[in-house]
This record gives sequence, C-alpha cells and structure tokens, in this order.
Amino acid sequence: MIYRKVQIVLLIILLVPVLPGTGHSGPTGRIAGGTRVRFSPGSLESTPDQAASFSDYWKEFRAAVLGRDFDRVFSLTEFPVETRGELDDDPVVEYTRSRFRPVWDLFLQQWAGDTAGKSELDVIRETQAPEAKISHGQVRIADMVFFLSKGKWKLNFLYLQPDTIDSLRAATLH
Repeated sequence: MIYRKVQIVLLIILLVPVLPGTGHSGPTGRIAGGTRVRFSPGSLESTPDQAASFSDYWKEFRAAVLGRDFDRVFSLTEFPVETRGELDDDPVVEYTRSRFRPVWDLFLQQWAGDTAGKSELDVIRETQAPEAKISHGQVRIADMVFFLSKGKWKLNFLYLQPDTIDSLRAATLH
C-alpha cells in the first residue's frame, strides 16, 4: 500500500512541472507569468554563442518586421504563439499560424508601455542591436519573448495590452 502511494506521488511530481502560483518549473514548463521555458539542466546562464546567435536572429527578425515580410516573420516564430495580458493570472491564449496575423498586426500597434507612447513597432525599429539578457534560454524585448530551441531562436510569446485584447475580442465577434 505504501509502495503504491509513493508511485502516485512520484508520478504527480514528474507530471506537474509547475505548481500554480509558485513560479517554479522543471526543464520544460512555465515560469511565473506564463512564459514557456525550454532549457536543459545546466543551461541557466547564457553563453557567448547564445548571445551571438540571438544578435544574428534579431537582425533577421527586425529586418523582416520592418520590411513587412510576414512570411519571414512567421518562419522565425514558433507556433502556436502564446499570448497573455499584463497580469500573472490573465489567461494564456494560443494562436496557430493561420489565426496569428490579426494578433501580430494589433500587437505591432499596441503601446509598448513607455512614457513616450511608443508602439511595439517603434521599439523594434529603434532596437538595432539589443542588449539581450538571456536567461533560461529566453530573451524578452519589449512585450515579446523569444526562446532557444534546438539551437534556433524563435518568437513564441507576446504580452498583450488590455486595448489589444479588447480589439481581438471585438474582431472575433464580427
């Protein structure tokens, strides 16, 4: 009987990488705030190679965004893309490639949260060479989160402002 209870407890520990509200995660899971983490044990600190590869990725990503090359932007994106509002308890919503275009268009127009009233597109335009702080194989620039998977950087998560979420809801009602 005790052996069976130990098996159940071990299964729960292995299958639940994140306990809600704790902010703790296993090798693949979520950290506080809903952002996906994909890293292997021991890769918590960034390496010079990761920083260099992100810099190269950013240049390509930025050029695609500014050139309005949506196919290229989407090829540099991991689907489904997850979105969430500003609060930790806001629900995470996933968007497939086929449903992502309106989200991306509204995201680029949304306020980036600074006092100058810049949009996310303005931030991308002005960020030629980001000082990327890589943590757990992730980089956040403005309200975008990129992660390293299989040696390649990809956009995978967007924080959405309340106005953007309201616009998306209104668009789906029509």
